[in-house]
Amino acid sequence: MARGAWVVVRGATSGALAGAGVVVGDGIVLTCAHVVNAALDRVRFAAEEPSDADLAGLTLTLPAHGTGAETYRPTMLSWTPARPSARPGRWEGDLALLRLPEGAPRPTPVRFADAAMGRTAWVWYASGDGRTAVDVLVQKPLGPWLLLDPGSSEVPVRHGYSGSPLWDSASGTAVGLMVSVEPEVRRYYALAPAVVREALAAAGLAAAGPRDPRQEWLHRQAAEALAALPEERFRRGAHQLAWSLGLPGPPARPEDAADAALAHPRGLPALRDAFTEPAARPAAGSRAIPRPSWPRWWPGPARCGCSARRTTPGWQACSPPYRCRNCWRRHAPPSRICRCIRSGCRTPRRCLTAWRTVRPSRA
Repeated sequence: MARGAWVVVRGATSGALAGAGVVVGDGIVLTCAHVVNAALDRVRFAAEEPSDADLAGLTLTLPAHGTGAETYRPTMLSWTPARPSARPGRWEGDLALLRLPEGAPRPTPVRFADAAMGRTAWVWYASGDGRTAVDVLVQKPLGPWLLLDPGSSEVPVRHGYSGSPLWDSASGTAVGLMVSVEPEVRRYYALAPAVVREALAAAGLAAAGPRDPRQEWLHRQAAEALAALPEERFRRGAHQLAWSLGLPGPPARPEDAADAALAHPRGLPALRDAFTEPAARPAAGSRAIPRPSWPRWWPGPARCGCSARRTTPGWQACSPPYRCRNCWRRHAPPSRICRCIRSGCRTPRRCLTAWRTVRPSRA
């Protein structure tokens, strides 16, 4: 287990253990929404997001740091309450992302990876005590959950294990988050890692773990470019980025904005639009025509004489019978299309001869 990233969730008034949590980002703690409700003495599946005043009744402890007794009052970053599912006895959501206050330790975040079916994983009680470890078998995915069966341990998973990461010792990663147990039989459930990654992306956080070298380069370039912007310009761009990606709040730092962009499927285009000033419009009566950004020899839609011309009327189109790539596939005889165009080779110049000689019928 990543002992340093373990978090204990308690009620501030009673001091009773409500469940566990795990660090998944820079000062970001992931736990179950019903664990937060239990710590605040609320109904287990209360849907209303706790206010900052409510969170004063909740404390977090990081046993592996300091004396292990220091408590911290978090703030809410993202709240996804439990929602009843179409199938009885199941629910969806049930995630909460909490932000540790300034001055709290910053442990190395845990990385979530896909679970291997049939493999043994481990969970712990809220306290994180090693004597409470229970091994379980990952049986199969069940919607947003993973179905778990007991392993060789005689100790059952019970109330208080919620929020514990489902730890795969073989890969050194978390493969789920404990969420529920069946009271009648020894059968348990954990939230699948895909659900966790979706929650992190929705909150504008990149999943912890080593980035692909290309992503690392993109992150570094984006963060350096954003850091060079004036403070007011970055603030306006951060608000626009948060609106474009549906983030709960604007990124506070250039690194946070780069993380949000890399974590979202539309992140990079949204980052470009948010932090790039719009180009000046051409003067009235100007004959300037925008040119496509691809090479001149590539017969792209901006140089086509077919229906693409109607969708981009401001661009200068070539004369028929040349067609864009889509129209080529629709109208050209299949036997006459060169192999390079079909496969999308790396040297499309070699396809240009076939493009100009094989003339499909006009659309």
